[in-house]
Amino acid sequence: MNPQSARAWFLLGLSYYGDGQVQQALAVYQHLKTLDPASAQKLFDLIVPK
Repeated sequence: MNPQSARAWFLLGLSYYGDGQVQQALAVYQHLKTLDPASAQKLFDLIVPK
């Protein structure tokens, strides 16, 4: 995985979330905020219920 690829981090977060690993998905979200805030927000909106 390219550590600078926002898309890869986003997909990793989705993978964690789909596997029920919400805490790991949130950790990915924290890192993704530094790479691509818009993608981070999309991930956050998917993994945190409103």
